[in-house]
Amino acid sequence: MNRFDPPGGSEIPAGINLEALVQAPFSLVITNASLPENPIVFVNAAFERTTGYSADDAVGRNCRFLQGPGTDPQTVDRLRTALANRTNITVDILNYRADGSEFWNRLFISPLHPDPEQIPYFLGIQTDLHGSPTEFARLIRSEQALVELRHRVKNHLAMVVGMIRLQARKSGIKGEFQSIARRVEALQLLYEDLSGIDRRGGTDGAERTQLLGYSARIGESLVRLEPALNIDIKVSGDAIAVDLPVATQIGLALSELITNSLKHGYDEGDHGQITVHFDLRDNAVLRVTVQDDGHGFDPDLCWPDPTTLGGRILTQLVDDLGGKLLYQTGPHGTRIWFDMPKAGATAV
Repeated sequence: MNRFDPPGGSEIPAGINLEALVQAPFSLVITNASLPENPIVFVNAAFERTTGYSADDAVGRNCRFLQGPGTDPQTVDRLRTALANRTNITVDILNYRADGSEFWNRLFISPLHPDPEQIPYFLGIQTDLHGSPTEFARLIRSEQALVELRHRVKNHLAMVVGMIRLQARKSGIKGEFQSIARRVEALQLLYEDLSGIDRRGGTDGAERTQLLGYSARIGESLVRLEPALNIDIKVSGDAIAVDLPVATQIGLALSELITNSLKHGYDEGDHGQITVHFDLRDNAVLRVTVQDDGHGFDPDLCWPDPTTLGGRILTQLVDDLGGKLLYQTGPHGTRIWFDMPKAGATAV
């Protein structure tokens, strides 16, 4: 048995591009709760690297084989309840690799079909948090800001997954899992980066994120996902810090804008540069600008297109930040920007 052959002849959800997901840079599993014990029906290569279990070892088994003597029973109960209710959940859980070593796993689970009439497939995304399990256990008990961060990121994950579901229903699902792979990749980059960013306390005690380095890492990671292009990322502007929840929204918006430039500004084999610029204005208004040197939008392009997944995600994120999207486009590139009047940004 391999990662493409689910047990008992069960089918992978229609329209999923397995070839694309196999090589995704994040650990991913799909389970089928309509079968006894909700077995795994798909794992990707990153799962094999993270856990040490091959697809042959994992497919056909319930995910509980990753648990062990140190796994918190209350966390397991929370997972069980979420699966039964077909709801999203994010937890940090102590898991065990094939060699018996422990690792802290930040696990996000979401049903692919909330409709009870549909086969209850579940998508699971794993992040190895690295470090000492004992040290991490101490941190998650003491850092209340991290708890709030998880809550906010979980809400953003739920928003994007909800939009993906809506798009899938409208289009009959076929091909939509390419969009899922792209958005989940971006979310995973954000989630991992926010686990280890340089955080500083603000005057109100809230932890804050420095945007220049944070945005550079996001941009560089997204560009690496487009090997057919040769694009450099440049981040410039004021040294600015914002609260962690605002940083997650800015990061998600940037991931959509950079992806937009890669998609609409360049053709395969092109060389170019995308610049992200931050400008702190009067009354702590923050302007975020993404500019590329590509060939510009097609004159007939409606942007942001409210009928597309990316257009809806981006519009909602910018609306939530109190901003409005503006853009200029021409044969020498596209410039997109929005102001955030309630960013709470401060110079550092």
